Amino acid sequence: IAEKIKEVNQSVLLLDVDELKAGWIDAIKKTMALIQVAPMIQGYCCKILYDARVLDHEATGNEFSKALSINNSPDFSANWLEGFLKDAATVLILDDTIWNIVDNWLLHLEETIFIQIIPLLRRTFSIYSNVEKRKIAQRVVQKKPESVTTFSQTGLDKARGKQILPLLEKLMGL
Repeated sequence: IAEKIKEVNQSVLLLDVDELKAGWIDAIKKTMALIQVAPMIQGYCCKILYDARVLDHEATGNEFSKALSINNSPDFSANWLEGFLKDAATVLILDDTIWNIVDNWLLHLEETIFIQIIPLLRRTFSIYSNVEKRKIAQRVVQKKPESVTTFSQTGLDKARGKQILPLLEKLMGL
């Protein structure tokens, strides 16, 4: 269904007829708002509205907050995120707002939930090119916010922490 929505969206954008665009945007808004709609489709519709600048950063952040809430099942959240990030590696790489929302969500997941959603996240990232995956990985490596405690401050074993990197690269398909 996401592929069909993508095809219709591309066709409407290509035709560039205001009446068609308005009707299409209205249909996407209604689809995204329905609770019966699969989370992947809701996420994809949110992405379409974000790309069309119908939703600004704040409104998109609110949609992310609702979808990635701890009140939702991890599967729901991961599928919604997959829908939003479908064919959207450049948004994740270049848009700091989206990057920070996704990063913050991942950082606050409990370990058991993170392990549960890894396959879903891997599926999301598997469609990206190797170049896109490397750029995302570089962003992860470069990120060091002031609020993050360093290994030396926590007494954690840095060498042991680095052992997980090959597994993460494998999961991302690098």
